[in-house]
Amino acid sequence: MRRTLLLLAIVAATAAACSPELDIGGDPRVGERGQLRFNGGGCSGSTTMAIGSRETLTLEAVEGSLPSQLSARASAPGVIDASMPEGSVEVTLRAFQAGDSRVEILADDSTFDALTFHAEPAFAAEFAAPPRVLAGGSLDLAVSEVFGECRTSDCPLFGHSFLTWSSDPADALTLVVDDLGAATFTAGPAQNVEVRGDEPALGNRIVSTFVSIEPIDGISSLGAQAVIIPLEDGEEAATIELPGSVPVGTAFWLRLEAQRGELPSVGVSRRDVDWEVDGDLDAVATDQASAPFGVLFVAQTAGTVTLRARVELLDLEETFELEVVE
Repeated sequence: MRRTLLLLAIVAATAAACSPELDIGGDPRVGERGQLRFNGGGCSGSTTMAIGSRETLTLEAVEGSLPSQLSARASAPGVIDASMPEGSVEVTLRAFQAGDSRVEILADDSTFDALTFHAEPAFAAEFAAPPRVLAGGSLDLAVSEVFGECRTSDCPLFGHSFLTWSSDPADALTLVVDDLGAATFTAGPAQNVEVRGDEPALGNRIVSTFVSIEPIDGISSLGAQAVIIPLEDGEEAATIELPGSVPVGTAFWLRLEAQRGELPSVGVSRRDVDWEVDGDLDAVATDQASAPFGVLFVAQTAGTVTLRARVELLDLEETFELEVVE
C-alpha cells in the first residue's frame, strides 16, 4: 500500500500540482450546475482550446461519486466536438474552428452537468528542446504551455497535437509522432537545423528553435544523471552524476548523455536507450510533456541498484551504480 501511495504522490508532483481544489464559485472548470469538474489539459484551468487541438479531460464529482453510464454531447460539434467511450469517465474534446460549444454530460440521457468551451487560434507557446542531438537519433521537443492573442499567461489555451511541423533544411528532420505535448523527430545528417511549429488557423509560428545535429564519430562513452524531482514544499531540484546516491523515497528523471572528449556532451533521447535495472527501482508511467527528456523512476528501498544503458545507435553499453540510502 505504501508503495502505491508513493507512486501516486510522485505522479501528482510531476503534474506540477495541476489539480486545484474544487471551488464552485470560482473554478472555471466546474460545470454550470456545480456537479462536475473537468480535469486535465494543463495547469491553467482554461476553458479555451487551441484550434485544431484535442484533449481528454477526466470528470470528477464535486461531491459524492459519479453516476454510472455517462455520455457526452456538444451543442456545436463543428466548433468543439465531444465524445466518451461507453463506461468511461473521460471526455475527449476536439477543436475545429473559432467559437463556443456547450458540452453536456448526460446520465441516463438526462443532463447531469454542462460547461461551455471556447476555441481560438494560438499565438505563442512555451517549449523546450535539447541544444544538440545525435545524427540518426531522436529529437524530442516538448510544448508545455500555449497562449492566445495576448501571448501571456493571461490567455492560456489547452489542447495538443495541432501544430504543423517543419524544419530548415526541410530534410534535416522527419516527424515520428506528435502527442500529449511532445513531438519526436528522427534527425538526419550532422548540421544545424531550425525546428518550426505553425498553428493551423492563421498560420502563426508559435515554435521556432535551432538545434545542432552532431555526428556520432568520436563518441566513446556514456554518462548518466539522476535529476531529482522535489516532492515537498521547500525542496529544490538537484542533479546527481552517476555513480552516486539518493535517499529512499526519491523520485528522479534518469538522463543519458553521449560523451566525446573535450566537446560538449550530447543528450540521448529516452527513445534511443534500452535501460536494464537490477535492483529495487520502480519506473513511473507519465504522459507529461517533459517525459521525452528522461525516464521517471522512484527509489523506495535502500540498497544498490545497477543500471545498464544500451544505445544501439552508438553501439555502446555502459553500467552505472546508484546507492539508495536511508
